[in-house]
Amino acid sequence: MVFFLGSSLTASAQSAGAQNHAADEQAIRVLERQMFDAAMTGDADAFERLLAPEYYTINHDGSFMDGRVGQVALMRRMGKKAPPLKGLNLSVDYKLGDTKFRFLDDNTALLTGWSAYYAGPIMLARVRHTEGWVRQNGQWKFVHWQGTSDGLVGEWATIAATVLVTLLVSWLVRLGWRRWRKPARRGKVVVEA
Repeated sequence: MVFFLGSSLTASAQSAGAQNHAADEQAIRVLERQMFDAAMTGDADAFERLLAPEYYTINHDGSFMDGRVGQVALMRRMGKKAPPLKGLNLSVDYKLGDTKFRFLDDNTALLTGWSAYYAGPIMLARVRHTEGWVRQNGQWKFVHWQGTSDGLVGEWATIAATVLVTLLVSWLVRLGWRRWRKPARRGKVVVEA
């Protein structure tokens, strides 16, 4: 009987805790979207407003930045579009999925999930990530990011890469063919190796 009563009280406390965090979860989802929107558009000011002073990031390539100053400075240098996309008329976008929340206490949340990044219809990469959020002075702040590439590249990226390689090889062969082709006497074409 005591075990049953203790189990019921624990289950009730956990259920109440889950209900209390439903509003926090919704608030963090909105902030997460704002964070991704700011990162994808290069809006350093909006990104900085979401960061906690202790912000730390570990990127998919193993690079890291200690503190919000470095991350925001990098965004300011990059501008509104990432350098590889400058001059191209491609929209950049992202999708989020498999998001799971874990509240360590009332003021600390960990999120895990994946984020996929697109240039036009082409998925460039998909990253499994962990986000850390802390409540400071009544507001949720983004305190940590760790992303790991899962190696998944979209079908369109594979097709686009194949087409680009084919075009490049074709162009190089034609360029090389013109360079090595010499008109021979009597109108014959001779190819030198």
